[in-house]
Amino acid sequence: YAATDENGNPLVEQLSASDDYLDFFPSIHFNYRPREDLVFRLAYTESINRPGYSQLAPRIEVSDESDLGPGGLIEAAGGNPDLDPFRARSIDAYAEYYLPHRGILSLGLFWKDIEDPIFTVTRNVPGEPFGFAPGTTVEFNQPLNGSDGEIQGFEINYSQQFGFLPEPFDGFGTSINYTQSEDSAQTPVNIDGVTRESGLSGASDETYNVSVFFEKYGVSSRLTYQYRSPWLNAIDIDDERLDRFW
Repeated sequence: YAATDENGNPLVEQLSASDDYLDFFPSIHFNYRPREDLVFRLAYTESINRPGYSQLAPRIEVSDESDLGPGGLIEAAGGNPDLDPFRARSIDAYAEYYLPHRGILSLGLFWKDIEDPIFTVTRNVPGEPFGFAPGTTVEFNQPLNGSDGEIQGFEINYSQQFGFLPEPFDGFGTSINYTQSEDSAQTPVNIDGVTRESGLSGASDETYNVSVFFEKYGVSSRLTYQYRSPWLNAIDIDDERLDRFW
């Protein structure tokens, strides 16, 4: 089925794209337990993160708020069938101390080297090649691959059920997690073939969450507060001052 106008002319153009790749993901894990309640872990892993279908689909969506008249600004977004998955090599080191009453206190260090990180890229292009009116400008958002990226940091986790309290308070417990990291990546090249250093898309420098829970008598309830510092949402390919953070 193809959409056509009253004269039988197609309203849309059918596009197709394909890709294939073969990967090998080695991993090495070491565990050392000097006592029953203490464990040290060290791991090297390689992994892949594939783009979502909406990122790959060869499509263009125009915002309802766009000004389609001559000289107007048109907001549009599209997929990228040439988008590569990003691959990561990771080293993780953790120490875990197990507490009575289903408790744990852990400290972890992590490092990831990332190839082909994915960015949401904004660029302004003339609207006429897209079939819009003369003088229009399209603010086009599309996922593109950068080159190299890296992230490293540490994580602290504490979880404890208060089994040392009398009933019914022994059903209460708490869980606290804190992560701090630093990240960097090379952005996709602009029309002049120039790239720049940026943060990784979607990565916060600081995150933490605090939970209080109750689990007893067949009842399970949890109250959680979560925080993450601002993160990079999209980059402007030509002007880093217009990068968008959330």
